[in-house]
Amino acid sequence: MSKIYKTLTIAGLDVSGEAGMNADLKTFEEFGVYGMSALTVIVACNPKNNWSHDIYSISLEIIEKQLETIFQGVGVNSLKTGMLGSAELVNLIANTIKEYKLKNIVIDPVLVCKGIDKIMVPDAAKAIKNLLIPLADVVTPKLI
Repeated sequence: MSKIYKTLTIAGLDVSGEAGMNADLKTFEEFGVYGMSALTVIVACNPKNNWSHDIYSISLEIIEKQLETIFQGVGVNSLKTGMLGSAELVNLIANTIKEYKLKNIVIDPVLVCKGIDKIMVPDAAKAIKNLLIPLADVVTPKLI
């Protein structure tokens, strides 16, 4: 019997299926990895407004409940982040990594959406740089 490798993505939901949690779970499946997700934001494009992005954050309390279910109920072999909508959320994730002594950490600092030129949440970007990058085994190539 082979061991099931479990990976968690803490990311946003891109309703188009092109990015975020959707893309992560598809990739995990392609590599035979059991994928789990903790939803941070929902991103929808507005076709009536030049396809601008509408971003709806999930409350920190709900994200904490998702993480509790995953870490205390299922367990994790690796973790990947995606869109993180606040410095408080980044802090929660950094503390979770330390509390559970997680290994195999991939930090994907999603700071902008396609078609947006500026960093969406500057406080989150600073927190990612200061709190998550030092804990990472891999960081995807983006400027922060």
